[in-house]
Amino acid sequence: MLVGQRPPPKRGLRYLNVGHTGLNDRAIAGWLKRNDIRAFYFIHDLIPIAHPELCRPGEGEKHRERMINALESATGIIGNSQITIDELAEFAALRSIPMPANVVAWICGYGSGRPVAGKVLDRPYFVTVGTIEARKDHLKLLRVWQRLVRTMGQEAPILVIVGQPGWEADEAIAILGNLGDLKAKVLHFEDCGDEELAAWIAGACALLMPSVAEGFGLPIVEALNYGTPTIASELPVYREVVNDIPTYLPPGDEVAWELTISSFAEGGPERERQLRRLADYRSPSWESHFAIVDGWLAGF
Repeated sequence: MLVGQRPPPKRGLRYLNVGHTGLNDRAIAGWLKRNDIRAFYFIHDLIPIAHPELCRPGEGEKHRERMINALESATGIIGNSQITIDELAEFAALRSIPMPANVVAWICGYGSGRPVAGKVLDRPYFVTVGTIEARKDHLKLLRVWQRLVRTMGQEAPILVIVGQPGWEADEAIAILGNLGDLKAKVLHFEDCGDEELAAWIAGACALLMPSVAEGFGLPIVEALNYGTPTIASELPVYREVVNDIPTYLPPGDEVAWELTISSFAEGGPERERQLRRLADYRSPSWESHFAIVDGWLAGF
């Protein structure tokens, strides 16, 4: 973080913050003004404000401070999605804060455009990627798998979970710590390198994205890029980024999730529909991201 450090040797520099780091520090606006620095912030989401119950205690208020500071001190805002920009604009309007100049630049996952050899298991498997936290709703998937194992036994598909334990997800974390009957059907990896993660996604029957809130949804872009179908919660940001390629389900309808997963494990017409659509899918790229950002920044 630059605030509090020795002032930069030149005035009129640009300051880019791409991770919300330090944005709750009220000193940032004065530091920028004193040193004649133009600030540009990459905003990922407003989830802690909209859903404080799904985040760490106190994160909602901290994120409100971040967004107010960003709005009041930014020369420009870069959003990871139009949904994020729209939510920030609504947040600004409610507080009578002018919305800075802004642009949307979708991000890209690992290994865009390169072939990936998928993992192979003795049963069809599904993969979900993300920190074990409340909004990712791993608990829903674990309950679905408990029912699948009860009804299908050894014929049940495998669930691969990649993500470290997080917050507000004690029940899901407890199940992962004592899998019991799920032991042979649920694999959990806290740490996974880029290449190994790509292989897990590429070989999966489908990526599962059961989140109740997202600012972008990078694993979906990665999965579709590798030719892997996706079953996802019905969220507007997914529609924005990947249109109607995934199979969308209501986040709270566990029965629909169970039936859809069972169908995908057997091939199923909806999975075949996605595979046909994926033949023409072109994911965002880092080249396109930086072309947008660099071209936009050149105007300031």
